[in-house]
Amino acid sequence: AIECCISLSQIYLAENVTRIASTASVSCTRIKRIEVSESNHVYDSRNACNAIIETESNRLVIGCTATVMPDSIRKIGMCAFSNAGFKEIEIPYGVDVIEVGAFQDCNRLEKVGLPETLKCIKRVAFTGCSHLKYIDLPKQLVEIGDDAFGFTGLKEITIPKSVERVGEKAFVKCRYLKKVDCTDGLKEIGSYAFAACERLASFVVPKTVEKIGDSPFAACTSLC
Repeated sequence: AIECCISLSQIYLAENVTRIASTASVSCTRIKRIEVSESNHVYDSRNACNAIIETESNRLVIGCTATVMPDSIRKIGMCAFSNAGFKEIEIPYGVDVIEVGAFQDCNRLEKVGLPETLKCIKRVAFTGCSHLKYIDLPKQLVEIGDDAFGFTGLKEITIPKSVERVGEKAFVKCRYLKKVDCTDGLKEIGSYAFAACERLASFVVPKTVEKIGDSPFAACTSLC
């Protein structure tokens, strides 16, 4: 209902709202204030956090540039911060899943702090974050979803030994990516996982890898 309302600056959620679509606020880039009625039994905006949180699951559904994430949240919802204008963000300890497109196309984002509790980064979670140059992946991370970091500005990445799968196109067209450190533990490299990373000069496939998809290094012109 409010998707692509580029002039929208505030959201107030009344007490009778019980369902919010996953992409409700996509491209609403000017939102600065979010508030939920204290009488709403499904959603809340605890601690004046400038976000909408699903109370039972502690899942952050809609956020904005002004959001201060409470320590009590456990999931960052689908497209929750898509197109947001912040330069850095710290995701609190306790969050275990970053869902599909949660930070997609946050093209001003330069720095992300990920908690050690994080286990899964879903599909297109950070794709299009063109100014994101470095990110430390936590040691408990199990899966990097399809196209999770595609079209970002990453220069290097260390994939922890806890990661079992790097998804299809996970790092596609990361034009500045020069170095990938990948240790034993990885089981699957998806199709086109590192395709068109034109500055990537070397990659050692861990001995634990059991499955490699189609052309994971296609158009990596610096690979010997």
